[in-house]
Amino acid sequence: MQGLCEFDASNRAFRTAFELAKKTGDDSRASIIASNLCGTEMFRAHYEAAIEIGKHSVDLAASAPHQPGALLSFSNLAGVYALTGQKDEALKLLNHAHSLNSRQRSWEQSLDLLIASASITLTMGNLSLALELIGEAETAATGGERVVSNAGPFDKLRVFRAAHIRGPDPAAAIAREACAKYKDRHPMYYLDALAVTAWLERRSAGRHSSETLSELQELGKRAPGKYALLVAQGFLP
Repeated sequence: MQGLCEFDASNRAFRTAFELAKKTGDDSRASIIASNLCGTEMFRAHYEAAIEIGKHSVDLAASAPHQPGALLSFSNLAGVYALTGQKDEALKLLNHAHSLNSRQRSWEQSLDLLIASASITLTMGNLSLALELIGEAETAATGGERVVSNAGPFDKLRVFRAAHIRGPDPAAAIAREACAKYKDRHPMYYLDALAVTAWLERRSAGRHSSETLSELQELGKRAPGKYALLVAQGFLP
């Protein structure tokens, strides 16, 4: 439901699951669910609620050292801090996540952290570091592109780097492929693909196509926090 931008439904489901996990004393599961709630609240532009539940996720992760999604707990909260202009807090959480990752590495977690770090760095306006991190993520994903868990943001970042490194035509080809993959299947990821398509259109033609603009406006109303994030990252004006 989160991927479908049905945030009221996803919030209810996550809240119910969170209470059940707390009732059974499963701090690890509760931390994972709280991290997902942090994302839902951010996507619908409830930033204070996102920070509150994100902090809870991080605190629970500290009491459950083997929580498999601990890195996501830190990076999700860091993303909200970055979007709301709290850069020092965002960097502190990201640095802690990378420290944890150096001790308990896995391919999936390392890749997710690189994607999150590149996204957050872009939100904070550090273009050169963002491009470097995207390159590291692409290298890490080689051979496993089809099973990347955070696929929409990853494809968006791939298009962004391709435009800077290889030029507009290769970037546009990746963007078209992403749009075709997510349209009518995954609205949240389709919004990523549309936003980077709009960014490419502005770079090449100085404006968005009417079709892209219409679809962006429709999805933006459903996911205002996600839309704000894409603005902050420079993909939308």
